[in-house]
Amino acid sequence: MKEEPEIISEKYLSIFIILVIGGLGSSAIAFYLINASLSDDYPQIWGLVLGALFGLFGLYGLIAVFLIDNLEVYRDRLVLKSITGKTKKVIYLSEIVTWTEIEKENKHQKWKDLTIYTVSNKYKISSSLYSNYSEIRNRLIKGKPRDLEIEKIWHKRNNLYWAIGAFIMGGLCFWSAYHFYADKDSTLSSDSLTTITGEITSPVEISSGAKSSRYIQIELKEYPGFSFDINGVAYAATDADEFVSRVKVGDRVSLSIPTDQYRKKLTKEEELGFWDKTVNYSFIQVYGLQDNHQSYLSTYAYGEEKKDDDKVGIWAFSLLCVFFSGIGIYVLLTSQK
Repeated sequence: MKEEPEIISEKYLSIFIILVIGGLGSSAIAFYLINASLSDDYPQIWGLVLGALFGLFGLYGLIAVFLIDNLEVYRDRLVLKSITGKTKKVIYLSEIVTWTEIEKENKHQKWKDLTIYTVSNKYKISSSLYSNYSEIRNRLIKGKPRDLEIEKIWHKRNNLYWAIGAFIMGGLCFWSAYHFYADKDSTLSSDSLTTITGEITSPVEISSGAKSSRYIQIELKEYPGFSFDINGVAYAATDADEFVSRVKVGDRVSLSIPTDQYRKKLTKEEELGFWDKTVNYSFIQVYGLQDNHQSYLSTYAYGEEKKDDDKVGIWAFSLLCVFFSGIGIYVLLTSQK
């Protein structure tokens, strides 16, 4: 007579839904990013990198569906099976010498990871995957000692990772604060800009970007394939509402753009460098904007706005540097107790 398992694992259906939807969604994003990056005259490196990362994440999500074990607990053993029912491994309960259980959490959920140790191996079971985790856990650890020392070591190592991460963030914030400080006295010279004039070919509007940032994109008949952008500090210094309300398709505007971008991208007088080709090739930053009626963005307004932005940047990143460094120190000190 065939022996029947005492306990059969029950997986959360939501895990499979998340993995499948996440995998397919990430794959779709990867396809879009890579396709968009290859649509320019030159492949755009950041789109390719992000596309590759999303592609790997999507592939992992789809593969992970087949990697989650089916567990069967018998009177004397734990049998690990693949999603197809093939036996992958057998762990006899008599071989289990100790176990640990670590409680973890993120901003969405809390879960526990049970690790059972044999003389030569170990195996981890997560409560985030199995709805009858507690039943499986109690059967596997029955009569086995818990190794609190291993758990203590895990918590110390985890705290060390958090501290290192906090110090890295603190270092990045310090570098950013120094960058704003070193750049605070720099000015935008009119000699470094070239003014071009063209006819607007598409409606101009205020668009929203990441973290509620705003920007304006202008397309000119004389320079097809290029988008002239007003964003960041330049946008803050622009009379944006007045510009989009007055200027229509067919109107002519004058834009002040970096001379090196003009000579490299528009007139091809200078050779494009690697970064010119692969980072935002079709986008050109605007530092001056006017039409026949008025000026909407001047180098003076940009300079004044940049000074204020630099001050905010110095203080904000300095405070963040202190904050993250303090977290790192606190975590290190508490982990020694």
